[in-house]
Amino acid sequence: MTGEASNPKAPPHKAYDITNIKTYVPLILDLTTYNYELQSTLFKAHCIAYDVLDHIDDTYDPPNKHLTDSEWEQLDSMVILWLFGSISQNIITSAHSPQATARKVWLNIHARFYENKESTAMQLEIEIRNISMGDLTVHAYCEKVNKIADLLQGLGESLKERNVVLHALNGLSSKYDSVSNIIWFTKPFLTFSEMRSMLAKEESRLVHPRITNPTHDNHSSSPSLLLVGKNKSEQSNRGGGSYRSNRGVGPYRGGGTNYRRGGDTN
Repeated sequence: MTGEASNPKAPPHKAYDITNIKTYVPLILDLTTYNYELQSTLFKAHCIAYDVLDHIDDTYDPPNKHLTDSEWEQLDSMVILWLFGSISQNIITSAHSPQATARKVWLNIHARFYENKESTAMQLEIEIRNISMGDLTVHAYCEKVNKIADLLQGLGESLKERNVVLHALNGLSSKYDSVSNIIWFTKPFLTFSEMRSMLAKEESRLVHPRITNPTHDNHSSSPSLLLVGKNKSEQSNRGGGSYRSNRGVGPYRGGGTNYRRGGDTN
C-alpha cells in the first residue's frame, strides 16, 4: 500500500441526535405548577444519559475547557436550546442573560424558583393543611397531596410521612369516614402508600356495591314459613280442638250417688 492512511473521523456527539427535548423531558417547567424539582431531575438525568452534564453542573473547569473550543460551544448551545425548549414563556425572560452559558441559564432558572423560598414554603404549608378532596378521585387526590409534600421537601422543609398521611385524611370526603377511622387507629401507623391502597379499595367498593340476594329463610315463599302457615290453618279448622264443652263435667253431675235419700239406710 502506498500513502498514509487518513485518521478516521470521530463520530458526532450523541447529543446532536436530539431534535425535540419534549420527547425526552415531557414536563414543561412552569411557575404556576411548582414542578421544578421533578422537571429539573428529569432534565439532569437526560444530560447524564447524553454525556453533557458538565454543561449545567459545577464540574465545568474554565482553564481546561476553553470557550474557544468550537465543539464545546456547539454542545453548550445545544443544551441551552434544550433548557429554553423545556420552560414556559413566563420563565424565559428571567432565565436569559447576555452571552450566558448553559450553566448560567440553569442557575438563572433555579434562582427564579428559589428567590422567594420562604414565602413559597409558607404558602405550600397552608395549602396542605387546608387540602380538600372535593370531587377528585382517590388517585388524583393522593397525587395532589404527594406533590405538595415533595415540593416542601425540595424547599428544604422537613415533613414526616405520618404528617402527610394525617393531612390527607383530614381532607377526605365524608363518604370515606369509615375507612378513615380504621386508618387513624391502625398500629403501626400506615405509610402514605398503604393509606392510598386502602382508599382505592374503598373507592372501588363504593362505585361497585355488592348486591346481596335475599335468603330463603326470610322470604315469604320459603318452605319454613309456608309450613308454619299450614299448621296454623289446620289448627283453626279442627272441630272442638281448643274449646271443649263443660256440660256434665265436674263433681256435681246430674244423678250423682254421693248424696243418698233420707229414707235409705242400707
